[in-house]
Amino acid sequence: MEENSDNVVVMVPYQRDQETQNKEQSYINLPNRYVIKNDENRRAVNCLEAPNVTVRIERGLAVPTSTARKYPSGTIFLDGAAQGEPFLDHERQIYNLDHHEGCIRAFTLSTCEQAIVMLLKGLDLRTRQWTIYANSPDLDTILAIWVLLNHIRINENEVIRKTIIPVLRLEGAIDSLGLEFKDLCGFPTDLYLKTMKDIDDLRFNEFTIKKEGRWEEIDFLEYTADTLRKIDLMIYQPGDFETFKGVEELASVKITDNRIGIVCRADIGIYELEQYLAKLYGNRLGLVVLQREPNTYSLRQIDLFLPGDLTKVYERLNFFDPAVNGRRPDNRWGGSADIGGSPRITGTKLTPLEIANACRKAFHKTSPIHYFLQLFAALIVSSGVLATGWATTMLWKPKSLFFAKILDTIIHPIFGFSIITTILTCILLIVFARKRYWTFGFRLPAGYDWWILLPVVILGGISGAAWVSPNSVSGSFISAQVFFALLLYPISAELLFRSLVHGILAQNSPIQHVAGRWFLSWPVLASSLLYAASSMFTFVPFFSPLQELWSKFSTMTLPIVAFAFSLSLGMVRERSQSIIPTILFHSITVAIIIYLYNGMH
Repeated sequence: MEENSDNVVVMVPYQRDQETQNKEQSYINLPNRYVIKNDENRRAVNCLEAPNVTVRIERGLAVPTSTARKYPSGTIFLDGAAQGEPFLDHERQIYNLDHHEGCIRAFTLSTCEQAIVMLLKGLDLRTRQWTIYANSPDLDTILAIWVLLNHIRINENEVIRKTIIPVLRLEGAIDSLGLEFKDLCGFPTDLYLKTMKDIDDLRFNEFTIKKEGRWEEIDFLEYTADTLRKIDLMIYQPGDFETFKGVEELASVKITDNRIGIVCRADIGIYELEQYLAKLYGNRLGLVVLQREPNTYSLRQIDLFLPGDLTKVYERLNFFDPAVNGRRPDNRWGGSADIGGSPRITGTKLTPLEIANACRKAFHKTSPIHYFLQLFAALIVSSGVLATGWATTMLWKPKSLFFAKILDTIIHPIFGFSIITTILTCILLIVFARKRYWTFGFRLPAGYDWWILLPVVILGGISGAAWVSPNSVSGSFISAQVFFALLLYPISAELLFRSLVHGILAQNSPIQHVAGRWFLSWPVLASSLLYAASSMFTFVPFFSPLQELWSKFSTMTLPIVAFAFSLSLGMVRERSQSIIPTILFHSITVAIIIYLYNGMH
């Protein structure tokens, strides 16, 4: 660097000596701690030793102060990313480290100096997730980023602190005031020459790129990560990383108000990892999921006072994991209450983020209001489908169609009701399933114990709880009416109540599984209540031969038998993990109804 006649600092080519080049060759002796990730579809820089701090550098970012103050808690703006005066909002933990606008520049510390002062004044970056925003990776900004990403080592190691502070102080004076005020640092000659040489070396690539006119074309994140590694080389010795574990955070979630769960990758065991992570995250860590291989994970509950244990986590993971299909009962997430692992035979098919979200849902305390809102949402969905089917019966006039003259069955409005409800249910399944169709019962059945519920299903069905139209049960057993009665009506009923409604309710609630304990789950109970309520509408095709023997049968007992019928099918759905057995049982029941009806006539 040098001054021109206008006292403006300009950059001149800096010829790096052999010592500097030899240092760069020793990169291999220091770990590469800075990685670029795609976080929420946006690229960012992270440090493996500060996994809860994310750095985003967005070219041209200029957030007004009023907007910056409304950003999420845990936000730090650097060097002009927020257009306004520097501020410290300790209540919301939003900070603007800047020395351009809204201040007297000559009397204000540079951004990198503000960052080190924040740390030395007691800012603990381990207490939450942080996001750092910058708009250009000049040296002042990168040094501030380095300070924040290396906060643990700066706070714990006095030698490192004393090594980096002269660099920050001299760069701060030059950036704010110019080279003519370098003596304000009070450095002895040898310290000044050494520190100036380090700064020139760090600026060498920036000068070269700007001289070639490529500054606005480079990848700011790549450039930042490379410069951060250069600062590491300048500050650290290989011996400083003897305890470095190279832990990479893959995903993290908030599982309670003051505890987080993380999914990470490392080459050490889960117990050794627990001690190391306590240094990085402090006492915020409640749950650790360690990726040992791409599809193999170990789980460890760190905080034993969480509202629950890993059994809740296993249940949620088994529900969401497509690898857990029930046909191999031992191929499941499982273990003890505080340590366990992924399916042993096939491994998991979940991504790290999906695992983290399942852990969050496992520890989420469901309130009665939440259950009520779930039931209300399921009511809106099911009643909307049924109402659309009812509207179809009012308008169903397919006599003009050619095939209507061949199949008399489709002329009946009940056929239109079933067709439309089936189509609409399938559309809603695509919307709600979000490609997780197995959680809505779209998989091959598993286990066998659900077969014991077949007699209960049949008894409820012949009592009037099965979906079957009276016009479909008379006539020959090979007629079109019988075909549609055995397939169309059971499919439409099961897709709506045992797939769509049950699947919506099961996303946040425990359910039964293959070879597990028997219990009445909330999704089965709620979907059965809605199924029973649907029996009160005359346009829904509930039918029983017994109705002809007892005229008051339907109005008095139908909701009760429909509720029992749906409870049985709901348990079949859960224990088989599939809607195929429920459709089968419903169809068997309809076949028996057809047989009984024709026998009576």
